[in-house]
Amino acid sequence: MAAEGFDGATVASIARAAGLTAGLVHYHFKNKLEILTALVDQLAARHADRLRRTLSEVGEDPRARLGAFIDVHLALDAARPDAVAVWTALAAEALRSVPVRAAFRRGLETARAPLGAIVDSGVARGQFSTPDAQAACAAVLAMIQGYLVLAATTDDLIPVGSAAHACRRAAAGLLSIPVAEMEAA
Repeated sequence: MAAEGFDGATVASIARAAGLTAGLVHYHFKNKLEILTALVDQLAARHADRLRRTLSEVGEDPRARLGAFIDVHLALDAARPDAVAVWTALAAEALRSVPVRAAFRRGLETARAPLGAIVDSGVARGQFSTPDAQAACAAVLAMIQGYLVLAATTDDLIPVGSAAHACRRAAAGLLSIPVAEMEAA
């Protein structure tokens, strides 16, 4: 689906790419839409596992956790280009398909939950200040999603190595964190 998009991919081409027979794929999935929603859930679960591991490594400091959250999503080595392309294709299909939209939303909520906990912890500790924590989380997620779309479609518009740094600086502004503290975390 990363190469051909949802419309261009067929169950046969998906099976071929997975090294399976089309019959075996049809045994587990009724149609391409079921494959797509399963793919969204699988990508989100893998990402959530990686995020959990990374956050457990950085400790409890909210600034360090926020930086790690952003890095997991945007650092140069964090994302596989094929996974970013698939995620972007899924986002596009979510505009047209209610079941894909629901799966895509679940994936975003999987990312939003730890981000919300990080922001709430930073506010509670007096390290972050924001009039609307939910809006700040939405803005960080929107930046991340925007960078992923740019990376999948027009990566030459993103200066190499700038995405995570720019997102960290923007998050620092949204949460009234001195930039030096955010960069040091």
